[in-house]
Amino acid sequence: MTAPASTSILHRPWFCALLLFLGTAILVGMTSGDIGFTRDEGYYFKAGRDYFGWFAELWQNLLNGKFTQSFSKSAIDRHWSYNHEHPVLVKTMFALSYGVLKEWLGIFSTDSEAMRFVGWIFGGLTVSMTYLLARTLVSNGLAILAALLWLFMPRTFWHMHLACFDIPIIFGHVWLIYAYLQSQRSLKHAIWAGVVFGLAAAIKHNVLFVPFILVLHWMLVQARWPKFEQAGLKLPSIPLAFFTIAVLGPIVFVLHWPYLWPDVISRIGWYFNFHLDHEHYPILYFGELLSAPPFPRHFPFVMSAVTIPLVTLGLILLSLGAAIYALVRHFPRLRRNNDVPLQHPHAVLLLLFLNAVMPFWVIANPGTPIFGGTKHWMNGVPFLCILAVWVLQVLFHQIRNSNHYKKLQTGVIGALLVPAALLTFHSHPYGLSSYNEVIGFARGAANAGFQRTFWGYEPQESWDMINQRTPKNSKLHLGDTNQASYRTYKKDKIIRKDLRYSGRVQNSHAASVQPQGEFKKQWVDVWNMWKTRKPAGVVHIDGVPLSTVSFKP
Repeated sequence: MTAPASTSILHRPWFCALLLFLGTAILVGMTSGDIGFTRDEGYYFKAGRDYFGWFAELWQNLLNGKFTQSFSKSAIDRHWSYNHEHPVLVKTMFALSYGVLKEWLGIFSTDSEAMRFVGWIFGGLTVSMTYLLARTLVSNGLAILAALLWLFMPRTFWHMHLACFDIPIIFGHVWLIYAYLQSQRSLKHAIWAGVVFGLAAAIKHNVLFVPFILVLHWMLVQARWPKFEQAGLKLPSIPLAFFTIAVLGPIVFVLHWPYLWPDVISRIGWYFNFHLDHEHYPILYFGELLSAPPFPRHFPFVMSAVTIPLVTLGLILLSLGAAIYALVRHFPRLRRNNDVPLQHPHAVLLLLFLNAVMPFWVIANPGTPIFGGTKHWMNGVPFLCILAVWVLQVLFHQIRNSNHYKKLQTGVIGALLVPAALLTFHSHPYGLSSYNEVIGFARGAANAGFQRTFWGYEPQESWDMINQRTPKNSKLHLGDTNQASYRTYKKDKIIRKDLRYSGRVQNSHAASVQPQGEFKKQWVDVWNMWKTRKPAGVVHIDGVPLSTVSFKP
């Protein structure tokens, strides 16, 4: 049951959403400099620079009366062919932020800040959109709690800092579900749902399975078998949003991506084939280096159980059981009486439940790539947070007449937020190394053979030492840090200009490597080639080494 609306501005959804957005974006921006560049960011930094070249050229062609030249195949391929395995909505935002905010206006002093700024914005948007979606089911205060539970997931918070797609696509997913819930209000809302799907697909392919969830939800909630009446055959009413999603979604997707325009069918086909046959990257799991399918079905469930803050995890598990019970108990009765409106609390509950579990089900398929820690099913977690506060609302309703109701409510909310926030800030800036009490935190996870870290962002803490101790024109070997990220470190003046990149320990003067999994051989190479087992520096969390820095004698 949702609390009555309040006239106070503090209870107006738009105002609360704005505060959550601004607070999150500012917090993430203030803590972004602690995190080094991830492997994927290196590619996206380059893409942002390349794509902005097209806009700059477009402007010049417009001034010179040669506007159409920018739309030729050669011009498009010259600027847009790099990293064409992913759509470009977010990368275009990287490009414009870099080109306009840094190069033209000088608001940012480095490429990385300008492009990561987009990630901070999406971090705020995911928190505010989680709040707005939660408001369709729970009271204002509990909707804010759902948004904060999402924010204070250590790995979620870490990903919000990056110039990547994983947080933006979560925003796209949550936004699409919110738009769908509004779609039966009017034709305008239905059209908007189709546009939102196209924009979400333009972020990343993770959202492409959501229409199947919507159809399943409709079949369970509103669909009826065709039947004959006096006027003839009566077909079930199909949501208008299904048609707008099917028509407008692909149009928006194609229009947003210049690389597709010279050969739409062929290039979209390549895009789908790439992701249907995606390569696999190794990940350490219970001491076994998983590098090829079949992967264990329990991987996403176990990884979630050992990374989500413990109290939040317990409430999520309780909410899943309560949701199943409520749906099994109430839905048959509701369906017998009449069609269940899309905005009915149990219809909303079912929609959130399906969106919460579907990403886990997809990754649990033994053939699905599992690299990336927890990020590939992370788009189900905001829905889990909303389910968690829904069950709290049910519990609070049961004790609403207690003399200690306010104290109990405050205590429960504090018990949820405080440990989650403490774990989040304790693990920063190494959020990918965050584990909870179930496994014994980072140290217990390392002892159990879990992945300590990945993506090559760890050297950030070591650059001062490397800059000070390496001779002029030295070569650096940086383990999982790729050459594209290395170039941005140099361009942003984080490392010396004379230092050179090396793909092997053998040719290097300094090495920063991760002592685990697929990179353990490089660590051993440092021992054997440089005759030293004592690194000059160790990046660690709770005493667990994440990367080591060594110098050639």
